[in-house]
Amino acid sequence: MHTIGPVTNFNDEGIYPVKIDGQDFLVIKHNNHLYCVEDKCGHFGMPLANGKVKDNKIYCAVHGISFDLFDGQVRDNWGEECDPIKVIELIEQDGVLYCKTPQ
Repeated sequence: MHTIGPVTNFNDEGIYPVKIDGQDFLVIKHNNHLYCVEDKCGHFGMPLANGKVKDNKIYCAVHGISFDLFDGQVRDNWGEECDPIKVIELIEQDGVLYCKTPQ
């Protein structure tokens, strides 16, 4: 497991960039839940950190393609070829947020 940081760092709804094993990920607080997804659109690899979060999906700011926060699957792709994104399980213990090792 990898330590991400104190849960209090993620009190507000929003997108929080983090590095895990040298890879860019996002911790997202949405509807009072925390998610962790890779910061790379499955379409052209653009960062998702500038995207918007709505209805349990993150939308790429460049092409509007959305990815499910639960499983990383492509939800709205407007007919474009697109791979799903990685999702990492988060674990909260004693006020600290941890994640499993990215694969």
